[in-house]
Amino acid sequence: MSDLQELADTVGVRFGYMAPGIYQGGTARRQSNSKSIIEVQTNTDADPDGYLYGRVVVFTGALQSMSRDVARQECARVGAVPENNTTKRTNVLVFGDIDPSVLRPGSDLTGKARKAFDLQEKGQNIEVMTEDDFLRCLGGTQLGGVEIVLPDSTSN
Repeated sequence: MSDLQELADTVGVRFGYMAPGIYQGGTARRQSNSKSIIEVQTNTDADPDGYLYGRVVVFTGALQSMSRDVARQECARVGAVPENNTTKRTNVLVFGDIDPSVLRPGSDLTGKARKAFDLQEKGQNIEVMTEDDFLRCLGGTQLGGVEIVLPDSTSN
């Protein structure tokens, strides 16, 4: 590599720009072949009583615990149907970490999240969950109740 721009082009990064009164954050560009690398096959033997079983799951933002491909495979393992975009079929939207530099100017939501909230306003039942909630669902924990995260100090 002869210069930093060549390296950035090679790895798909765009530099940001800053001048008086102007700021444009740098971004990682998606490669044209950024579709799922792993073919997803829904597990027909999954537990039908599992929390995510039969639900259509969409991810937005960066997951910290696993790659998007692994998350899609985990959905399929528990009988959920992972999809790339929010649609009228979507039942669950999993929020990862959102990089503000990839959002539309003036927006604080991804396109997938905006579409999910629009569909919710029209009456569609879409559950929005964090990555931690998603991981608990994969582990078989049912959501919907209050969780005790601190031990009861009166029981000592």
